[in-house]
Amino acid sequence: MEKDNKWGIRLFIALTVGCAASAFLGYREYSQKEIMKQELNLNGLFINIKGVEIDTTNGEFFSEKPYKDITIKIPSIASTGDDATKENDDQVNQILDREKLDKGFSTWLVNTFDQDFASIYTDKVQVWYRDHKIIDFSSYDEK
Repeated sequence: MEKDNKWGIRLFIALTVGCAASAFLGYREYSQKEIMKQELNLNGLFINIKGVEIDTTNGEFFSEKPYKDITIKIPSIASTGDDATKENDDQVNQILDREKLDKGFSTWLVNTFDQDFASIYTDKVQVWYRDHKIIDFSSYDEK
């Protein structure tokens, strides 16, 4: 009888230590991902452009990355009518051509996108500008 009691106590201690270690490791993993999210600061991305939408999906528990995917939707940086000569007028000035500005911004997005940096934080990134997919990166494609 005394032997069974010692076995039960040892089992209880082993389970308690295992649960405590599991909780500690889980909290540490969660904390590291939260720190990475704060460092990336997606809320500060394109803060001066009205209407930018950033959607994320959190990474899986055993993943080293805080996000599974990130989708960034940017409306036009040049509003319709910005180049109008008068309010409610179809006539435009071409000092700053809105269409060229949009094309240049799209090119800039592609040229400044850093796949290596993005792959630290997520497996997939999509960047949309004016309802056109400009960047479609997936780290799964590299494997």
